[in-house]
Amino acid sequence: MPQTFGSYGHPTRGHGRRGFPSTAPGPQISRVFERILVAIDGSPSSFAAALFAASVASRRATLHLLCVTDRRSPPLASPLAREPNLELRCESTLASAQAAIGNRAAVAELRIATGRALPAILQMEDEIRADLVCTGSGRARMGIGSVSAAVAREARSAVAILREGIVSVPRIRRIAVGVKRGPTALAAAHRAFDLALGTSASIRLCAVAPEGLSAEEHEAAQKDAEALLAELRTEAADRGLPPPEVEIRFGDPAQELLLAVEESRADLLLVGAGIRRPLRPLGRVAGRLASSCPCPLIICHA
Repeated sequence: MPQTFGSYGHPTRGHGRRGFPSTAPGPQISRVFERILVAIDGSPSSFAAALFAASVASRRATLHLLCVTDRRSPPLASPLAREPNLELRCESTLASAQAAIGNRAAVAELRIATGRALPAILQMEDEIRADLVCTGSGRARMGIGSVSAAVAREARSAVAILREGIVSVPRIRRIAVGVKRGPTALAAAHRAFDLALGTSASIRLCAVAPEGLSAEEHEAAQKDAEALLAELRTEAADRGLPPPEVEIRFGDPAQELLLAVEESRADLLLVGAGIRRPLRPLGRVAGRLASSCPCPLIICHA
C-alpha cells in the first residue's frame, strides 16, 4: 500500500539534500501543467526531473512526488537499492526533493509505494489525473532505462524524461519541436505553443523527411513539410506568438532533431510519442531521443 504524507506534509526523518542538481535563478518558463507526478528514485536525473516539474507547473498546480520501493527486484542502478531500510531512504529522498523545489511550486503530496515501479506510477497518474509525468532515466543496456521507456509508452499524459547526465535545469529560452503530420506530433507543437505563451521563449519547428527519396518524392515531401510548417506558423500567430523559426531537414529523424537541438542550443525538446508497436517500447524516434537528448525531453500523446 502507498504511504502518503499528506498535503504539504513532511516526512519525519531524513532532510538531507545530498545528490541534488543545481537550478539556475531567474523567471520560470510559461507554466501550463496543473497536476504533475514526479517519480523520484534518488538518482541525480530524478532530482533534476523534480526541478523541471516545478519550472513548468502552473501557478495553481500541484506536484505529487512518488518513491517506489521494490523489495522483490530493486533497480540496481538506483541508490535506493543499496539502502538497508528502503522506506527511510525514500522518506529522506522525498524530503530532499521537496526542500529543493522550495517555493517554486506547491508540493501537495509525498508518497511511498511498495511494489513494481511502473504499475505504481501509472496508478498514481490515473488517481491524480496527471497531465505530466516527470522521470529521470538511467541507462539500460540498450539505451533508455526500462521504467522510463515503459512510462513514456503506457502513460496517458505527456511524459518528461531527463536522461542520465542532466544535472541542471536552466531557464528555458529556446524550445525545439519535432513536427510532422500525425496526432502526437501535432500535440507536441500545441504544447510548445502553450509553453511559449506570454514568455520570451522562442520556438523552432523542425520537420524531418527521410533520405533516399526519388526526385519526385523529395519534392512532394518538401511541399508537404512547407505546408505543415505554414499551418503551424499561422496557428502560432493566431495565439499571439511571434513567428516560430522553421526548418526542413532530410535524413535520419532522431539524428536530425538532435542536430537541431545542438545548433539552436535548445533548452527543451518536444516530440510526439509516435506509433506504438508490441516489440518497441516507444516510437522509434522518441525512443532514441529519450536516451540521447542533451536537454529535457517531453514526449506527447494525442
